[in-house]
Amino acid sequence: MKICIDPGHGGKDTGVTGLGVKEKDVNLDISFKLEKLLLSNNFQVCMTRKTDRTLLPDERIKLINNCNSNINLSIHNNAASMNEVNGSEVVYPHNCMEGRKIAYYILGNLSAIGLKKRRVYSRLNNKGKDYYYIIRKVIKPTLIIQCAFVTNPEDNSKLKNEGFKYKIARAICDSVIKYREEKMEEVDHWAKSYYEKLKNDGIIKGDHRLDSNVTWGELSAILIKLIDLNNENNI
Repeated sequence: MKICIDPGHGGKDTGVTGLGVKEKDVNLDISFKLEKLLLSNNFQVCMTRKTDRTLLPDERIKLINNCNSNINLSIHNNAASMNEVNGSEVVYPHNCMEGRKIAYYILGNLSAIGLKKRRVYSRLNNKGKDYYYIIRKVIKPTLIIQCAFVTNPEDNSKLKNEGFKYKIARAICDSVIKYREEKMEEVDHWAKSYYEKLKNDGIIKGDHRLDSNVTWGELSAILIKLIDLNNENNI
């Protein structure tokens, strides 16, 4: 599995700043730590930048698309006008259940290391497309990870700590590892062909783990769809 790491901002674009921290520098530092962890866990990795250089939006998009990765992780940090606002957020493509799944893994793991769990979300523009340019234009699933708030004293202190930045990278890496393990399980699953047929026939909607539990409500809906399909075929 190949991962593209995109350290947000860079060069003339500092990103948000506060309390002696420039977002572009923290993003790159966390990204280097994440790269090392992913490589040590047998992922292929590419990065959009490894130095403090300016990237125009379309340059960044081209670099990510040329990477031909399975997942793209855009590393950022946040800011707010009120310095008490803190915590982590992850943005995912609105029509991508796989991206949503990874986003929740990441937020959960960031929360486990002591960052406030804010939200996982997608955002649309007035045309019904993904609001964020990088998510909208990149071909493969892209997540924007807002690790912490530069403007919050507590979060800011954590972002100045090398050990804590490693914990952030580790939390993200562990999330990607979990996703890879699930994908590997599903590739060889005995029921995969049956599941795919039900999806293709419109009986099952969305993406689900093949060993996840099904509620009575979900089972009832599936059975009714099968009965309706059978009745249509007998007309």
